[in-house]
Amino acid sequence: CLRLLASTAVLSHGITLRGCTAQGTTSSHGGGAYLSSSSSIEMHTDVTVRDCAAGREGGAVYASASSVVAHGGVQFLDSSSATSGGCLRLLASTAVLSHGITLRGCTAQGTTSSHGGGAYLSSSSSIEMHTDVTVRDCAAGREGGAVYASASSVVAHGGVQFLDSSSATSGGCLRLLAS
Repeated sequence: CLRLLASTAVLSHGITLRGCTAQGTTSSHGGGAYLSSSSSIEMHTDVTVRDCAAGREGGAVYASASSVVAHGGVQFLDSSSATSGGCLRLLASTAVLSHGITLRGCTAQGTTSSHGGGAYLSSSSSIEMHTDVTVRDCAAGREGGAVYASASSVVAHGGVQFLDSSSATSGGCLRLLAS
């Protein structure tokens, strides 16, 4: 749906990205949105990204050296990736999710090495979740059903819930690794 290179996008008030895919090549990243080269996406007030898929990473959103901000009623629903980050894939990137955010039904299950059904973070990425954020019903083919973080930071406070997620080996909800 969206591809941002050194750009900014603002989505608000009833915008929906639905059924978007990045499939068929070895670099199939970001079914709903692909961000790189210091790009940013801001989503607020009733934005939905749903039913998106990536052949490799970031079913809903893939961010490389970029930022994602979601605030006030943003939903990431029923999206999938084959290898990592069913909803969100952050590579040397940041995400701030606050005030009524839902990640639900996202999966990373294309291979037995799939990580982070809800979100996958690596390379000094960070995600901050606060004030009514729910990650639920997510699954990973290997580790981190809700969130998988390698050499990255996960901060959750003020009503954040990780519910009913699963992985095949470790970290049904959270799998955190040092560098």
